[in-house]
Amino acid sequence: MAASEEYIHIRGLEQYIRDLKAAQQKIPRTVYKAFNKGTKELRAAVKASFAATLPHHGGLNARAAASSFTTRSRFGGGLINVKIRVAARSGKPVDLDALDLGLVRHPTFGHRPSVEQRIEPGCFEKPWALHSEVALRQVDEALGAMFAELHL
Repeated sequence: MAASEEYIHIRGLEQYIRDLKAAQQKIPRTVYKAFNKGTKELRAAVKASFAATLPHHGGLNARAAASSFTTRSRFGGGLINVKIRVAARSGKPVDLDALDLGLVRHPTFGHRPSVEQRIEPGCFEKPWALHSEVALRQVDEALGAMFAELHL
């Protein structure tokens, strides 16, 4: 006795599979574009905070405000990992962790080679807390629009 085979044809399944494959390729680009767009306000706010709160003698505020902000994304295993990297463009490096804690070490002329100066803490964390929700909301809206476009 031969085994019988039956095929069930589900209407629209092929299109749904094509849409899923298209989404798989489109999600990284959409998320990356949305994070770049969403972090523009964040980067501007952090740079403004650096210029306003850091000491201006010696040019620390200008050097920190001129730091480059880059957004890097990595996708894998169902997770989206986004890093915002802040680096000094040229010249002397800027220690953002120490600045955010409210501590600046700088050289002096005279007997002591360097001193620690206290500044207002949170020059990075405060604007980040205010503007990070905007970036996340823009990514969520971009993903929602992409899924609506793909009918998922």
